[in-house]
Amino acid sequence: MGVPGLRTYASKKLVAKHRLRNAILVIDGLSLQQDLYRRHLPKGGSAQPFGGDYNRFAATVEAFFRALLQAGVTPVVIMDGSVPPEKLATKLKRFNAQLAVSKAVYEGRPTGGVINALLNPELFVQVRGGDVCLF
Repeated sequence: MGVPGLRTYASKKLVAKHRLRNAILVIDGLSLQQDLYRRHLPKGGSAQPFGGDYNRFAATVEAFFRALLQAGVTPVVIMDGSVPPEKLATKLKRFNAQLAVSKAVYEGRPTGGVINALLNPELFVQVRGGDVCLF
């Protein structure tokens, strides 16, 4: 769930671009899965308003891990476990936001939100490949 605004701050102030090679990289699996899902969507929104489009998402995940492995980077992916009590309110807020987007799509109203397909986490785990450590 992280620190609000940390990604934006880090991308503008702290992160320098460089080529990572021959290293071990620890990755927040849920965050990566959601980021890759948003990246694979066509510009301007989702081609599948109710989520899904699993073939394209699988290709995006495969390409990401293939690029890491080709660079000699060993990805170690940590998937979320249970939600600690102090983060439950944030989790519920995000869940309610997903419900609001789903309702708007169902009613045919335009929405700027993205509906995360239900099977994305399972697909992400399956597609990541045997060379990727998953915890």
